[in-house]
Amino acid sequence: MSTPTGTFKQFSFAVPTTNSDGSAITAAEGVSYEVFCDTANPPVTEYAVPAAQAAAVVNGVLTVTFAQLGFKPASGTTYNAFAIATDAAGNSVPSNQITFEYVVVPNAPTLFAVG
Repeated sequence: MSTPTGTFKQFSFAVPTTNSDGSAITAAEGVSYEVFCDTANPPVTEYAVPAAQAAAVVNGVLTVTFAQLGFKPASGTTYNAFAIATDAAGNSVPSNQITFEYVVVPNAPTLFAVG
């Protein structure tokens, strides 16, 4: 499997809607999310997902931008990342881990003409 490469700007992940016993997750359970992302494998640098993004789940998918996390990737660098959901009682479970390469490419030339 090849490593996705690009000028990525956000993480998106499916969030659970039920607990391991099948009961629905409620707002009272206070589920929070953290993204771990860096060049280490497994990643150890933790970024807390802001509460506003955690509450703005659309169709079971949470999307958070790199800027919202404070994550500043370097071009030409391969990163490993995963997310963890933690409830108010401290129970947590991680997502699968992904690997990606962040690459910044120049914009295309403009006003190209022949005279």
